[in-house]
Amino acid sequence: MEFKPSDKFAGVRILSSERIDGPMNYNLDEGANLLAFVRRSGIQKEIAYGEQVHQSVIAVCTKPGRYAGADGVCTRSDLALSVKSADCVPLMFFEKETGTIGAVHISRHNIITGIINSLAERVKSEGGDSGSTVFFLGPHIRREHYKLSERAIKEISLTPFGSFIDSEGTFDLTRAVTSSLEKNGFLEENIEDCGIDTFSNSSFYSSRADRQLGSGVSVFATVISKIDGK
Repeated sequence: MEFKPSDKFAGVRILSSERIDGPMNYNLDEGANLLAFVRRSGIQKEIAYGEQVHQSVIAVCTKPGRYAGADGVCTRSDLALSVKSADCVPLMFFEKETGTIGAVHISRHNIITGIINSLAERVKSEGGDSGSTVFFLGPHIRREHYKLSERAIKEISLTPFGSFIDSEGTFDLTRAVTSSLEKNGFLEENIEDCGIDTFSNSSFYSSRADRQLGSGVSVFATVISKIDGK
């Protein structure tokens, strides 16, 4: 699926694989299926991606391949970037002035340990500006389907993100992400959301939905790439 965000994203493409494209567990197949998906989508660039370990590291990529220990990747080089997810938020960003693109995997674990703070620091270190950085939230689980365990409720309630847990014990990861971006100086009007819920949309892998069905958990990939010549 290729998304059609606003003109603020002119110069980049953002797309997500679907179940029909097969699982994108690229730590296991060294990115072979990911690369095949990217090529089918007409992107000829080499691709870099993180490891998705629920930590707060955002790596600067100068060559293709896997960046171990990183939950986010960014680059000004001529690369495409990807993150994998199955309910977590694939957050893609574009800073037009420097030409920096980024792909960040955000979970309830690493949002409370500061991955968005790391993102803000990385944008600044790459010469970017918070006012000209635009964000796109790819498919992820939505509040009504994100019921937390008692342990998770206690853990998150000890942080500022506890305000995004409602009386039923569901967690609004979407608002947690957008609120954290705004608190780090990014602009609300520069944050766009695809609106897709992975739990209820069977076109996408969903960790929670697949477990309920008794099937193994696979992941899909969200990719950002600058358009050739941009």
